[in-house]
This record gives sequence, structure tokens and C-alpha cells, in this order.
Amino acid sequence: MNYDLKENGLKNHIEQWLIEENIQSNAITEPNHLLHFVLQNKDPNIPIEIFQEKNTSDLIVGFTTFLSNELNFKLYKFTQSEKEEFKIKVDEFLSTLRLDYRIGLRVGYDIISETGNFGAKYFVKTEADTCDKKKLLKILDLVKDTYERSEKFLNKTIKN
Repeated sequence: MNYDLKENGLKNHIEQWLIEENIQSNAITEPNHLLHFVLQNKDPNIPIEIFQEKNTSDLIVGFTTFLSNELNFKLYKFTQSEKEEFKIKVDEFLSTLRLDYRIGLRVGYDIISETGNFGAKYFVKTEADTCDKKKLLKILDLVKDTYERSEKFLNKTIKN
């Protein structure tokens, strides 16, 4: 592990980097996490989280988003064939989110459904001990870009 990160703690570094970049955040204390921040993005309003679970070397940056009530309603009105066509389009879109593993980032996503609302979790993982400010900011840009692309894709695909 990078000596400086081990000595000072990644949590303190991330907190300082966010302050330096004028990114507002809230630190959350969770028993299963070494660190957990929720960013207060204003434009666009993206619910980005940064966390590291205990007993893992992965630093995770990601978001969870749900379809608007309007889009959920339209999705429920789809015929079976429209739903199957939509699923194919979603799978094709999600396949564009993959990254070249040689840059040290891993991307993942899950489709979720809670109380009748559909959404997705998207996340980028990197080794915590290789994370520096430049890498974290690159990941944040990637996550924001993915959020915006996802919103455009869903609005275009479901509204048609």
C-alpha cells in the first residue's frame, strides 16, 4: 500500500481532495465501511457515493437512480414485445459502459426494482491504495458522464 495513504488514511485524503475541488459532501458512518461520502452535486443533481467496505481493497464510486414516475408508467404500459425490445436496447447501452481494464478501473451495474420502481446502480471500482486525487477526479467525471448518458438514453428510449 502507498505509504502516504496508509499513514494518513484514504478517508482524510478524499475529504481533503473534495474540499480542494469545492465539492460538497457528507461523511456517513457505517459499521461495514472504512469510509463513505455522499456528494452534494447541484448540476446535474447526481446522487454520487464514494465508499470502501471493510475487508476489501476496492474503493467504489457510483450512483443509484430510479426512473421518474412518468417513465415508470410508460414502461408498465409497454406490450410484451415492446418490453423485450426495450430490454435489448438496455443491454446494448449497458455494454457501452465497459472500460479497458488496463487503466485500473472496473465498471459494474445492476438493474434494480424496488416497490414497483425500476432503476439501476452503476459503479466504478479501483484499488484503494492506487487512488490519488487525479484518479478520483477522473472517476467522478466518468460517473457523472455515465449518469447523464443514462438519463438521455432512458428518456429517449422510453418516450418513443
